[in-house]
Amino acid sequence: MKKFFIFIVILAVVILAFFGFWSVGKKSFSKDVLKLEILGPNEAIIGEQIEYIVKYRNMGDFRLEQAKLLFECPSDSLECALVEKEKISQTEFQRKEVILEDIYPGQGKIFHFKVKLLGKASEAKEIKAEITFKPKNLEAVYSVETIFLTQIKETPITFEFDLPSKIESGREIEFSLNYFSHLDLALSDLLCVVEYPADFEFLESTPETTFSQDEWAIPQLGKLEGGKIKIKGKIGGEIGKGKKFRARLELWKEGGYILLKETEKVVEIIKPLLYISQRINKSTDFIASPGDTLNYEIFFRNIGETSFEKQILMVRLEGEAFDFASLNLRAAEYKPEESLIIWSWQNIPCLKYLEVGQEGKVEFSIKLKDQFIPKGDGGKILTKVNIPPIEEEFEIKVKSRLEISQKVFFEEEFFGNSGPLPPEIGETTTYTILWQAKSCCNKMENVKVLGKLPVQVNLTGKFFPEEEISKFFFDSKSREISWQIEDFGPNETKVLAFQVSFKPVIFQKGERAVIIEEAKISGEDNWIEKNLQDFSPAIDTTLQK
Repeated sequence: MKKFFIFIVILAVVILAFFGFWSVGKKSFSKDVLKLEILGPNEAIIGEQIEYIVKYRNMGDFRLEQAKLLFECPSDSLECALVEKEKISQTEFQRKEVILEDIYPGQGKIFHFKVKLLGKASEAKEIKAEITFKPKNLEAVYSVETIFLTQIKETPITFEFDLPSKIESGREIEFSLNYFSHLDLALSDLLCVVEYPADFEFLESTPETTFSQDEWAIPQLGKLEGGKIKIKGKIGGEIGKGKKFRARLELWKEGGYILLKETEKVVEIIKPLLYISQRINKSTDFIASPGDTLNYEIFFRNIGETSFEKQILMVRLEGEAFDFASLNLRAAEYKPEESLIIWSWQNIPCLKYLEVGQEGKVEFSIKLKDQFIPKGDGGKILTKVNIPPIEEEFEIKVKSRLEISQKVFFEEEFFGNSGPLPPEIGETTTYTILWQAKSCCNKMENVKVLGKLPVQVNLTGKFFPEEEISKFFFDSKSREISWQIEDFGPNETKVLAFQVSFKPVIFQKGERAVIIEEAKISGEDNWIEKNLQDFSPAIDTTLQK
């Protein structure tokens, strides 16, 4: 009995020792045993080569055997490479598995990985590291892992709509989607996708669509290269509602598309001027100046479903610029106390009866004063046309002025040009082109400057000021360059300088070679709601305008 008791005690001690050893061993190989971390940038630009450092150290008292390091980049990375010459295997492009030597207590190592990330701005990219190992004398396999996040700070690709802010319902419109790359690497297999708003009817595009009416393939896009997609369509919808156009620029990689850039623009649907319209001096978009004689034609078209009979037409003129003493009427009555002109169906046949689809017209003329003081933000005159119960109001405003100055320099303080002057056959000479845009009077929108580079002239990639780079586009096929200024305040001046290189060929010997062709500036005048433009002539190697 005593021997049996001793045997039981010894067995209990052995069991307790085994479980104690197992418990201690389990604690020793928690995640704290092997310290693993990733060091890298918190922000990155797409396509930029960045470095991640993976560090590990054995913080325990046991040797770790059969160790492997797995480093994993995002699946859409452009590059994922180990710098050190280690024994490595990879099952996929973004996964690097490194065979490690036994890790003794207190021992550690550092590995460097080169990575190029893709993605859209503000997107967080996950970098993962994992080490698997077996503690000496144990069969269990342990693993520790860590994750590091890098946010895409910038996508140096300009991708914008060139689209008016207001569109008449039922009208055809033509707009473009511009793109330009400032990346240090070429991209291939790009896809541009446009999402149209409801009530938009696609008609055609240049270039033609690739797969459907909303997709265009861009086979290659190099540094300082770009292009545009022109789209024509018809849009309708409720008056006063906004219609949103969206677009995405995506890159095809390993069986899927990666989003690089997206943009959107909202346009307002406005009431079409089809029922009542006016023409002044044979122009539908006349811009008045003090002292002008205005010959008015008021048109009214029946676009309803039934004819109308025995109508009157009233026009009220408002504005400090009118010289009412010069008013010249035809078959109408004038009430000076109200500045009101009235045409009756008794004198105008088309007001007596107007069939569906038919159009009528009344006429009068009036002169503007040579001098007047406008009220409000600018000079304007109003024509309020009323065929009860329908009323339309037409406003003529003082136009703004938009100017572009184009100059070419060899000696300047922006970049420092080089090369023979005058240029020599087979030698490269650099020049600085300076665009200066000016506006006055009214605020401008959608302002852009267009130019064109000859075949022998190329961009070097130098711009001033740098904040304007994102607004610059170059279509490498048409050679067209553009500067999308967008909003332009009253009496504002903006400049853009960029460097070009010119390498003349044999047939240009003795000739004046054009460095840059004619420049054109255009924009929408907020006050008069019209498009204005100006031109600056081409400049050749004589550097004289």
